[in-house]
Amino acid sequence: MPKTNPPSLASRASLHGGLAFEFDFPSASLEVLAGKMPALMALATTEGALIFSNGHFELLDGAGDTVESDTEAGLFPAPLRLSLTKQANPHDTVFMQALRYLDGSEHIYEIHRFKVPAVEEGRTELICTLGVCQTSPTNTSPPQFDPLTGLANRAQLYEQLRRAIDYGRVHRECVTVMMLNIDRFKNINDSLGVGAGDDVLIQISEILRNVLRDNDTVARLGSDEFILLLDKVDNPHHITKIADKILNAIGQPLNICGHEITCTASLGVSQFPIHGDSIDLLLKHADEAMARAKSEGKNRYKIYTAQMSERTVDALLMENDLRRALEQDEFILFYQPQVHLRTGKIIGLEALIRWQHKTKGVISPLDFIPLAEETGLIEEVGAWVLAHACERFHHWLKQGLSLGKVAVNLSARQFRQAHFAETVVEALNKSKLPPQYLELEITESLTMQDTDEVLQTLGYLNKLGLSIAIDDFGTGYSSLSYLKKFPVNKLKIDRTFIHDVGSELDDGAIAKSIIDLAHNMSMLVVAEGVERLGQSRWLYDQGCDQVQGYYFCKPLSENELLKLLYSEKVFRDSNGDCFIV
Repeated sequence: MPKTNPPSLASRASLHGGLAFEFDFPSASLEVLAGKMPALMALATTEGALIFSNGHFELLDGAGDTVESDTEAGLFPAPLRLSLTKQANPHDTVFMQALRYLDGSEHIYEIHRFKVPAVEEGRTELICTLGVCQTSPTNTSPPQFDPLTGLANRAQLYEQLRRAIDYGRVHRECVTVMMLNIDRFKNINDSLGVGAGDDVLIQISEILRNVLRDNDTVARLGSDEFILLLDKVDNPHHITKIADKILNAIGQPLNICGHEITCTASLGVSQFPIHGDSIDLLLKHADEAMARAKSEGKNRYKIYTAQMSERTVDALLMENDLRRALEQDEFILFYQPQVHLRTGKIIGLEALIRWQHKTKGVISPLDFIPLAEETGLIEEVGAWVLAHACERFHHWLKQGLSLGKVAVNLSARQFRQAHFAETVVEALNKSKLPPQYLELEITESLTMQDTDEVLQTLGYLNKLGLSIAIDDFGTGYSSLSYLKKFPVNKLKIDRTFIHDVGSELDDGAIAKSIIDLAHNMSMLVVAEGVERLGQSRWLYDQGCDQVQGYYFCKPLSENELLKLLYSEKVFRDSNGDCFIV
């Protein structure tokens, strides 16, 4: 639709209840003048109702329509809105703001906000916003700022790093580089949308500015990756204090789209000349240290060591071995019983993949599943698990063993692959396993991605007769309104919420809430990671339906499982039902 001219001051006033604003010259002349200005100009009431805006806003990416926007909030791009909230007096201030044009170019504006007093008693006081672009039209040098956050971009970072390293060589000083990555940032984008993700990036950028000193450099390289260049910081004790300060500041709750969200970050540190004598080496080693922090649980920092590079080489070798593992039949399944808490009956088995490496022995999925997801091999690996679990469970059914259902974990990438439902049907048909004996476990964040497609796929699978469970419930950003729509049969409480229940550190409010939520929505609930009698008793008292964990049984190979089922630890009735004694 073609753009129309912005409304005049007079028409704007009439749209907002006849607000009066008088000038010493005709308003039509002011409109022409404002429209021709090579700058942003907007007038609004102190409550934010928009009176006038010129066409310069139409250049900006993320700005509202100059005709249809009735408020400043509807007109201003998100970075400008957020910066205004950070000003001590947003009605009287001057600050610099990076803004992106629709053509992708980035520009720095000097924003002026000031009050325009009413010319007569009883008239309305207005707020004027002027934005003067500081980027010369003839300046063809590369942009120096990230358009979303206003931080230094890659070009400026490399220039600052070059200068710091040159200075360090001459004066024999260290240069400290930190690489910061927001943990589970993709979950925020998938659950709340890209706009919410941008708000998170903007707010975390502001946090980093406030935590660090003016002579430090904060840069955004892309997505949720930030680089911090610390000026004259070489003492390990000081590095530790700064890293802790950064992580604590980022860990404070953020208000995103009306939701209170707590973020964490992983931080990697490298230093010139100890860990490298070039920009690329310093960034590479900071990245490896950051990856180690993520692999050890996230929300922490790590300083680079040479062993981390060795681990990177090991990961490359593991990828090559992983590609051969399917061909060489090196994967095996372990099974962990799910137990009815009140009767002790085994009502399900969760199929858990292990890698029987030819030289390294049994490898945990924690060590190779992330790599399989990263390389795209998870689709083949997931299909193997599904087919093999169905085949073995049908085999046990024919032997007269009644073990409820077999549960198979699905990764988000596996679920979203084309023809996934057909893959499930093929596994059932090939194994001859009736659908009611199969349970698929999906992640909570998956329910917020492409919800119409997810709903359609889950609906189809549910009509086949199989069950759907949401795994690790409580750790994502699911919407209860979506949850109500989905054909979900079971919620699995993540182990982190029951770790301390039944002990002196008892904090079971979240676990209790999930149990009540599941029952109110006519769902079953299973608690993962039950390792102590106290946890089991607490869950029993709260009405939890099912449990799974080492207190009842660890994951077992097929031979170990059969040995258990035929042992004195399990009672089998005439129907083949199995009860843990």
